[in-house]
Amino acid sequence: MRSVIGVLREIAGLFFDDGSLAIAILVILSATALLAHATGFDGPEAIVFLVSAVIAALVENVVRTARAAARVSSETRHFVAETAAVPRERVMRFPHR
Repeated sequence: MRSVIGVLREIAGLFFDDGSLAIAILVILSATALLAHATGFDGPEAIVFLVSAVIAALVENVVRTARAAARVSSETRHFVAETAAVPRERVMRFPHR
């Protein structure tokens, strides 16, 4: 059963790499449908709303991902700088083939 769930998650990951982006897109689609149904919000207005909201969600996702990547690379640089170099005599040598 775990393998089936793992496979399904991998397949879903092909389409939705970031779950929050997928949820945002679904909320935008739902809001557009509700506005179009409840009011006279249709045609060009609905298209402009839908496209601009999706672009805003994508930009927010890219900015958040870039900040997370910068934070990770900064932490990695600090870790490498703090790690002492291993003396040569302690390095295990492997025979060459």
